[in-house]
Amino acid sequence: VRDCLLVAQLDVLTTAWEAVPKLVKEQQGHMLRRLFRPDVELSVMRDAAVAAYEQWASKAAQAFAAQGTNQAFPEMPEALYRFVSRMRPVDEEATVPGPTSASWLLQAWSEQREDSTQKAKVQQILDTFAKIFRGAEKYWSDHLTVAAEEMHEAQQSLETMLQSGSMDVQVVLISSTADLRDVQRCLDPNTLKLRSKLVIKDNTSSLVANASGVSVPQGLQLLRQGQLSDHFGNHTSSLKAKDIHSKFMELAPGAGNDLRLFFGTDSFDTQLNEALKALKDLGNLLQQVKHASEVFPRVDRSYALLHERYQEGRLKAVN
Repeated sequence: VRDCLLVAQLDVLTTAWEAVPKLVKEQQGHMLRRLFRPDVELSVMRDAAVAAYEQWASKAAQAFAAQGTNQAFPEMPEALYRFVSRMRPVDEEATVPGPTSASWLLQAWSEQREDSTQKAKVQQILDTFAKIFRGAEKYWSDHLTVAAEEMHEAQQSLETMLQSGSMDVQVVLISSTADLRDVQRCLDPNTLKLRSKLVIKDNTSSLVANASGVSVPQGLQLLRQGQLSDHFGNHTSSLKAKDIHSKFMELAPGAGNDLRLFFGTDSFDTQLNEALKALKDLGNLLQQVKHASEVFPRVDRSYALLHERYQEGRLKAVN
C-alpha cells in the first residue's frame, strides 16, 4: 500500500515539476525552493522513485534468472518512465539545461548560501535520481548489446558454414501431389531425414539436376524453411517431426504453382535455426526497448544502430 501511494505521489510531483515554466526555473529560484523542499517534496520523490525502481529491478532479475538473456522482461512501470523523462540528471543535459533538467533545482538551492545543509540534502537526492536514471539506461543498453552479439555470432557461424562449401543444401521444386507423396514416403517420420534417395522426374534443382530430373541423396534432412515454414507459421520450429510428416500433404501445390522444399545437413539446419532465433529474439527486444529509447540517449543510439542491423538480418533471412 505504501509503495502504491508513493508511486501516485511521484506522478503528481513529477507532473508539477514538468509544469513549472522554464522562465520560473531560470529566474525565480525562491519559487522552486518553496515548491520543492528537500525534506518534503524532494524526499517523497526520492523514496517513491527508489521504491518503483527497486521493485522493477527485482522483477527483472527474477525474469533474467528464470528465462535467460534474450527473453521478454518486465516493462518499466509507466510512473518510472515518466519520472526519468521529467527529471533529467544534471550531467545528462547539454551546456544549456533543458526545461526538465534537475540542474535548476541545484541552482535554486545553491542561491541559498546561508544554509549549506539544505543544498547538501538536495545534492544527495539528485545523486539518487541520477543513479536511478543511469541504472535503468544501463539495463536496457546491456540487453541490447547481448542480443546483438548473439545475433551476430549466430549469423557469422552460419555464413562461415555456407562459405566453406562443406555442406550440401538442395532445393527441390514440387509441381504435383504425386511428387509430394513421393517425398513423404522417402521421409523418416521421426526425423524428417530421407531414408532413401529421392528422385523427382522432370524437375529442376539449384544444385543437382539432369535430364531425368532431380536426385537428392539419402540422409539429407527436410529443412523447416521457406514455404514449409510459411505454411505451419510461428510453430514450425517447435512442431514434432511426426506432426509435420502427418500433415505433409497439406503442402500440395495448386494448379500452376510449384512448392519449393529445402534439404540439407543437420548442422546447417541447426545453425540456420539458431540464426533465425537470434534474429527473432533481437526483434522482440527492440519492440520492448523502443519506449526506453525515447527516454535514454545511450539506449536511443544503440536502438537506432541495432534496428538497422535487424532490418539487414531480416533481408538476409528472406534471401
